[in-house]
Amino acid sequence: MMAKEAGVFSFSAEEAAEEILKYRQDGWRIFELPKGISSRGAFFEGVRSTLPLDPPLLGNQNWDALADSLWSGLDALTDDMILIVWPDSSDMTKNASDDAEIAINILSELPTSLGNDDITAGNTKKVAIIRLI
Repeated sequence: MMAKEAGVFSFSAEEAAEEILKYRQDGWRIFELPKGISSRGAFFEGVRSTLPLDPPLLGNQNWDALADSLWSGLDALTDDMILIVWPDSSDMTKNASDDAEIAINILSELPTSLGNDDITAGNTKKVAIIRLI
């Protein structure tokens, strides 16, 4: 993979360290979710404690509210290159596979939707997600 790419990528910890460094050197704003996310509640809490949300997210039940709040929070940033790192993403896949699939889908939609001129009214962003597996 080449730094500066938008999209969703999966790497081993060693590979991810190199890629994250490339993004950092190229000026991307980097958000790293906490390690050990293995449940729906932990994912919601990790997003709430790490990423910009607009409006603030209450509770751990509504995936649509999470997706909307996360999208709006990232859209409001002045940064136009954003990297989200999810360490140990396989923990949630193993322990809460259905919730992990939803979480991955929400993150996977961000690069396309935030990169769309029509959706963002011209305020597009490059968004990359790195999942450590």
